[in-house]
Amino acid sequence: MQTLEELLNQELMLFRAALDTERRKRRAILSADGKRLNELTAKTEMFLNEAQALEGKREIAVRAMIDRYKIEDSHETLTLRRVVRLIEANADPAESMGLKDVAEEFRSTVFALKRESAENNQLMSDTRHRIHDLLTGISDPAEEDKTYNPANKASAKKNQSSKALLLNANA
Repeated sequence: MQTLEELLNQELMLFRAALDTERRKRRAILSADGKRLNELTAKTEMFLNEAQALEGKREIAVRAMIDRYKIEDSHETLTLRRVVRLIEANADPAESMGLKDVAEEFRSTVFALKRESAENNQLMSDTRHRIHDLLTGISDPAEEDKTYNPANKASAKKNQSSKALLLNANA
């Protein structure tokens, strides 16, 4: 059976790959490369599915460590941070130090991935709205024309009152 640290390292590699893919997705979004975006999205999903499969093994490894060190847990939700604290308090310091380092790297990578994914989703949403607004503006001829037209300017001058004072700037 794999140790908790080994499983976390495997998941960490997958999350790093997913993070790298999310960063490349941003470039695809900005360059409007839909084909590349679909490829990268599929890649990210593959990494996350593999990480999800490892998650079950990680839970088994956590239970095994709790049993091995006879740690009393109150059957609360065991977060990664809580597991590391329990193991630090009850296990060999060398083993817990390696686990603590991997767990911190794991957490920071997962948070970076979450942030990058949220930013990409926001960018996609903004882009989708801009495209929608652009297409709506193009397809709705009833909407007032907001572009400059010299004829519109001339008609505005005709509507001025006859009491307007004209000055010659060259005089």
